[in-house]
Amino acid sequence: MVLTLKNMIHHGSVRACYYHPNDPALCVKVSIARKHDNLLTKEINNNTKFQSLLTPYVPKYYDTVDTNYGLGLISDLITDEKTNTISPMLQDWLKIHQKLTTDLQSQFQDFFERLLKYSLWFYDFNFQNFLIQKKSDQWHMFFVK
Repeated sequence: MVLTLKNMIHHGSVRACYYHPNDPALCVKVSIARKHDNLLTKEINNNTKFQSLLTPYVPKYYDTVDTNYGLGLISDLITDEKTNTISPMLQDWLKIHQKLTTDLQSQFQDFFERLLKYSLWFYDFNFQNFLIQKKSDQWHMFFVK
């Protein structure tokens, strides 16, 4: 699969995320350096566990694909329902709304309780790895690690 810089959604310290070239409902996450391929592979290997224990807080993963930038992971693209634009990162959402709604507070509480209950540990909890989606006039959080 050929990915282009103009289709990059976000570039973090470990991965870059691109629009899927053939499906507007999907994205492709790729390690930005070969040394990080092991983190992507670990994420892929743990996908079944994440999906069953952290639904509805993680996007669905579908498959891996070879790209011109290396191994890619195909997953749902998190977008706002009415505008079909990419849902904002928590840091950007908070700049506008200043604080979490009661519903979002409950979702974050449930998410972190599940992490503790099932002994799931991640290294990258930061405001860029959480998206806040607007769907049916409600806010919903996603951890996109």
